[in-house]
Amino acid sequence: MSSPAGILVATADISMLLGSSWYPSLVRPEVSRIVQCGRERTAVYLGAANQDDENYFAMYQAVAERAGATHCMHVKEKSMGPSDAEFIRNRCCLVILGGGDTPHAWRVFLTHGIDSALHDAIDAGVPVLGISAGAIQLGVVGLTDPDHRIRFRGPLKPVHGPASGAARAPAGQDEVEAPYWALGRLPLIAAAHEEANGWAALRAGLASMHAVGLQYAGLGLPYGSGVALLPDGTLEIGTRDKKSDQGVAVPLLLLPCRSRACVGEAVPISDGTACEETLLQEISLELGTRWRLSDDTSTALVCTPRPSGALLRDLPPM
Repeated sequence: MSSPAGILVATADISMLLGSSWYPSLVRPEVSRIVQCGRERTAVYLGAANQDDENYFAMYQAVAERAGATHCMHVKEKSMGPSDAEFIRNRCCLVILGGGDTPHAWRVFLTHGIDSALHDAIDAGVPVLGISAGAIQLGVVGLTDPDHRIRFRGPLKPVHGPASGAARAPAGQDEVEAPYWALGRLPLIAAAHEEANGWAALRAGLASMHAVGLQYAGLGLPYGSGVALLPDGTLEIGTRDKKSDQGVAVPLLLLPCRSRACVGEAVPISDGTACEETLLQEISLELGTRWRLSDDTSTALVCTPRPSGALLRDLPPM
């Protein structure tokens, strides 16, 4: 799997970012590192998904401060332009993707070149936080409404997806109905706070992708949960402080049933030999564990407990 240069944090809501030491312990050192390399200690907040609601922005200013940013710049849809993409690409120390309407935000990003700027920023080591809709945008594909299809104007741009070219609307049409390729830096199809319906939309979306040969894994983020994709390619499951970990739902990983999933000493959970491709394994990602994703996320998953107090660079190679 291609490892990101910058840490990616995906959460279902803001509580994991404000209510634990897990998030700043991961991200703050990375912010300090890239500031030392010449970037400004300024975070960028992108709130197009929630129509740039100022109440949300006020909360995310605190999130930026916990990461070590001294200023948080609200880049608004109505005034977004090339200078904003340039600031994200070359100058900011942190990017926050707010929650809300996922496809609307993605249209805005494509229109103004923010998608490309985000890729360049991640490659330069900038941490990116995705909350709810933002977490979905970090993943491979956006699946948003009940029948898993959106009306998307213009070309679909899989920058880091499995298709090398953009899927475009038929001749004479400026809209297509289709799931859309998102950033693809988190190599999973993510969904947030849909646990009440058993992750029905995510399951159906995965089945439709598997039916056309795209064997992606799914990540369900229940309320209060979060994960981080680290620069060495491991997926760390977020924790709160010990007292508040009680009762916190853990993320759920959904794997194609043909694949293998291993925990600890590589003990197979299921070899899936009798399963159809559209069936899914369910793996609860316990708090504080780290998982190694292979180049093909459908074929191997290995878990190792996070050593107490260990930082990323202290982990032994897997």
